[in-house]
Amino acid sequence: MGKRNSLSLILFLFTLILLGESKSPTLKEQIDWGSFLSHHDLVWEKTPDDYFNAPFLGNGLLGAMLYAPKGEKFRLDIGRTDVVEHRKSDARSIIDNDRLPVGHFTLEMNYDGLKDSEN
Repeated sequence: MGKRNSLSLILFLFTLILLGESKSPTLKEQIDWGSFLSHHDLVWEKTPDDYFNAPFLGNGLLGAMLYAPKGEKFRLDIGRTDVVEHRKSDARSIIDNDRLPVGHFTLEMNYDGLKDSEN
């Protein structure tokens, strides 16, 4: 290695050492997460009335859909990503098979608060 390259390397390393010793500015988290997230709430003006309009709730493995078919009670459908159709078919992979529902809950509420607020 030539003298010029050696000198350049030494200067470069010296610069890195000086920069490493200087204190970098500290970032402070000044975010009011409650206030920030409150602007992003999902709000439905009316209750979803079928499976296709219902919100998806879940963690990637277990999922649920909450809706109230017209004239019926609330329904919470439960499903899992690994519960799929296994009958003989022309499906080439597990992805080509349909997911099957695990079950559902029917929810009946005893709450008259909505009737009072509509008047």
